Amino acid sequence: MQATDNVRHSPWPTAITVIKGDILTYQDAQRYALIVSNPPFFQDALPSSDAKRQQARHTNSLPFSALLTKAASLLAPGGEFCLVLPAASQATFAKAASASGWQCQRLCAVQSKAEKPVSRYLQSWRLAEDNNGTTPFPAASTLQIHAADGQYSTAYRALLKDFYLKF
Repeated sequence: MQATDNVRHSPWPTAITVIKGDILTYQDAQRYALIVSNPPFFQDALPSSDAKRQQARHTNSLPFSALLTKAASLLAPGGEFCLVLPAASQATFAKAASASGWQCQRLCAVQSKAEKPVSRYLQSWRLAEDNNGTTPFPAASTLQIHAADGQYSTAYRALLKDFYLKF
């Protein structure tokens, strides 16, 4: 699994645990300070004829409400839930998260190039009760994957250099 290889070659191989499986059936008494998820992306999209591909890519196997509930049950007090979602799903997810008592802490719009539309959002959420009653305005940023010359941007390389074996 690529994630396991990336962790093994990172500066923190003993501090990161990669867990492969269905988050909805995952049981653990431990609570986590950080949960990072790359959930299924597609909502109301043409289904795949391959059942595994369908499950991995379409949200009907992991609705946002179920993901948020499970993340809340696994987070330690003050913990953060981070995920990446396509731009088309951001508003739906944000509405579900806010309705479930989550507050966005950071939101990064990702573009392939500066002149292209936002394709993904990297985001960090915290349960509202862990914010001491405050409603923070999320820290917003933008990340371009490629520079004008088509090479990976300096910011993208800096962000991923410790994780992406290609850098």
